[in-house]
Amino acid sequence: MENENFKNKKEEILEKIRKGEVKMRPKAFFLAKISLLVFVAFITFVVSVLLVSYTWFNLRAGGHILLLSFGGRGFFEFFLLFPWFLLLIDVMLILFLDSLLKKFKFGYHHPVLFVFLGSILVITLAGSMINMTSFHKNIMQMAENKKLPIPGVGGFYSDLRKSHEESGLFRGIIVSLATSSFIIRGKEGTKTFEVFTPKGFGVITFLNVGDTVFVAGDVEGNMVRAYGIRRISYED
Repeated sequence: MENENFKNKKEEILEKIRKGEVKMRPKAFFLAKISLLVFVAFITFVVSVLLVSYTWFNLRAGGHILLLSFGGRGFFEFFLLFPWFLLLIDVMLILFLDSLLKKFKFGYHHPVLFVFLGSILVITLAGSMINMTSFHKNIMQMAENKKLPIPGVGGFYSDLRKSHEESGLFRGIIVSLATSSFIIRGKEGTKTFEVFTPKGFGVITFLNVGDTVFVAGDVEGNMVRAYGIRRISYED
């Protein structure tokens, strides 16, 4: 029965070819089409991996990941400052990549959800491996020194380690200490802020002059009423 159906299908296709309803294309056409498909899939995969790794690097370099250790207020601010737009772009890229993979034999026979989850896993692992290297850090240092040869990329890196007063996030070096406050100078300039610590925070116990700190708080002129303070290394 199957042989008969195959025979009928074959005759039907041949008949369409004789009538000119099906156009024969050279083998080179299909090779070019497959090559283009593989190239687009590869570029989409690479861009997606770089976007995932950059998003994680952005959270670390900007200090936003430290907000998660500052209680409920910090968690809320982290949610507000999370680069959701980058995440949306990456999800769209993964969905596009999945649609390309479904055109290949190994993707065609698997459910869409399985291919999607598999893509997320592979891309996340690849992005994590990139973040284990100094790839993004080197680009950031070149951008900060205005030595990045690739135009348009520096804007994604040059301001990551700066203080962002509008968001109540400060990164600086301690220049003096008091009982319940300390003064920091921004790493990118000479502007100073007096930081008032949360109740019960032992300034003298935990901090020293010359320490680099990340501070989250409410700004009042040149004063910051902090709800979170974390000592960090100079390279963070």
